[in-house]
Amino acid sequence: MGPVPATSAGGNVQRKILTLGYDHWLSKRTYLYALVMRDTTRTNTVGAGMVNANGTSYAVGVRHTF
Repeated sequence: MGPVPATSAGGNVQRKILTLGYDHWLSKRTYLYALVMRDTTRTNTVGAGMVNANGTSYAVGVRHTF
C-alpha cells in the first residue's frame, strides 16, 4: 500500500462500524471474551477523489478480577 493521500474539505464522507462481542463466564470472577469489529470509510481526498477503505479487527482474551 502506498501513502495515504491528503484529505480535502469534507474529509470523511461516510463511516460505518459494526462490532460484535461475547462474554462467557467461567466462574464468579473469571470470564472469556471475543470481539470482532468491521470498519468501512469513504474519504474525499485531494487528487485521488473518493477513496474507500475497510478493515477487520479481532480480540480474544481471559479476564480475572481480584
